[in-house]
Amino acid sequence: MKYRQLIPGILGVILLSLTGTNRVGADEETALVERVGPPRYYAAPVERYRLGSPNVNEPAYYPIPKTPVTRATYMEWIESSGMLAFVDQPERGMSGPTLLLPVLAKYVQTKDAQWGQACIDMLKDYHRALKVEIAAKGWVEQFGEPPAFIPVYRKHLVAGGLLTPDEPWFRELWLDYCRHIHVWGSEPIEWRGPCHRSMPEALAKGLAARWYPDIPEAEHWKRYAELVWEDFWSTKDLLQNDTGYFQDSVRAYAFSGEQLLGDDRYLSDAGMQKIWHRLMMEITPDGAINPYGPNGGWNSTAALRVGVLEAAASATRKGTYRFAAHKAMNYLLYQNEATLRDGYLLHIETAPYLVLAWLSADDSIAPTEPDAGVLTTERREHIRMPHRDIEIVGRFLAHLDPHPDRANLCCNQAFTDRMVPDKLILRSGWDPGDFHVLVELVPTSFPYNAGGIIGMNRWGTPFTQLVTSKGESPENRIAITDLSGKAKIRYLPNPDRINEHWQRGKMQDMMTRVIEIEDTDQASFARVEMVNPMGLPVASFRIMSL
Repeated sequence: MKYRQLIPGILGVILLSLTGTNRVGADEETALVERVGPPRYYAAPVERYRLGSPNVNEPAYYPIPKTPVTRATYMEWIESSGMLAFVDQPERGMSGPTLLLPVLAKYVQTKDAQWGQACIDMLKDYHRALKVEIAAKGWVEQFGEPPAFIPVYRKHLVAGGLLTPDEPWFRELWLDYCRHIHVWGSEPIEWRGPCHRSMPEALAKGLAARWYPDIPEAEHWKRYAELVWEDFWSTKDLLQNDTGYFQDSVRAYAFSGEQLLGDDRYLSDAGMQKIWHRLMMEITPDGAINPYGPNGGWNSTAALRVGVLEAAASATRKGTYRFAAHKAMNYLLYQNEATLRDGYLLHIETAPYLVLAWLSADDSIAPTEPDAGVLTTERREHIRMPHRDIEIVGRFLAHLDPHPDRANLCCNQAFTDRMVPDKLILRSGWDPGDFHVLVELVPTSFPYNAGGIIGMNRWGTPFTQLVTSKGESPENRIAITDLSGKAKIRYLPNPDRINEHWQRGKMQDMMTRVIEIEDTDQASFARVEMVNPMGLPVASFRIMSL
């Protein structure tokens, strides 16, 4: 390893003290808990240990590629994915905008009209399927991908001369989509807040107002898009603390935000770099993503990070983002055989974002190794409240529409003004086989797992794994129980905050802080304090060292 050797025992995780007025201890009986690990083909096979000493240059021991990644690497993957065959059968219904992105990339690369015409045929068939869904249900609930992907088709087809900016059939398609988008079978709800429903919808309607200023909704949609953008831009952070839902907040503006905003501020602004830095530093030295919160399993949303980090690198000229993206790409290449056999991994999880990577990558930016050692990231505290109470929502968001369906808080979530710890990351280096530990620090999010080790990796292998969870996620953290049953739970004073059981006024008053960090060439050390874990009147400490 490049920076330090592991302290014997691999990782010291020690409970130093428990203090409090009540007797607190571990459960006498432990319930059986099923643990579901990552699929074996994603982890380096255990048979490699028969080869003896570590040798990252021996594929039988270390099967993860160490290929230099360039823009051509992404096109080579696109060409080998099998998805270019959709050029011959582009009519893919509601899935078309996702499935034809590799074909669009080929059109941008070659300028050959056959690829572009296939994209046009796909969009027309998507509109056909859209109208069928609207006729059957009265609305369309596909809120995530179309606002991100369809504007990309329009941009490049217009640039190539196959589409005019005012093309009647495309105008009809886009307005049908915008006029019928909402998630559930209710009256259309224009969600507010910087969240995973509101942001794509606002982008779609904002683009409609920009492209077609003569439509009756233009003024209202323009204002709606501006309000939701300001909901986000005033904080420049992600409400979701997970490796799943966050992609819906990121995808649309990473792909198509510049068409609404007129520039790349979503990627390049200084205040946005904390987000991209978090996405970068969570990548392990072998290029994998440890899942946490609601997630799609081991290494899920990895390709999204590749695409977004390449785009952020091009916007900021930061070579560290490219370095991390290329680590993640090599791990994707390692699991590629499995990906190509799985329609969801291939079509939904991987292909769209490697197209984004190809569209945005700039090979003139040299990959630069990020810092190693120990660090903490931070995020703005997010809270949950009743989402339809305009008086409560108005404390956090400005200029609410008095219409009862237009002041709803997406996912019941908003930001406070408080910054809280996000993750503790220990890394022995960025070389293959280096050690990496990811520790949850967020004190009151859903799911709650403050102090839990949510990722521990070496040689590309996960030594920990979390199940996907929207509620409490107790894996690999200290469990404290009031054996007397007399401890008084400490709650935050806000009577409107909702806890993970959707109880108002019952959010536990927990806080996490890193109280000591030491980083030397020989070892990294951190001490984390959890105050009032699970609302109990105690303080617990963990020592982490490698």
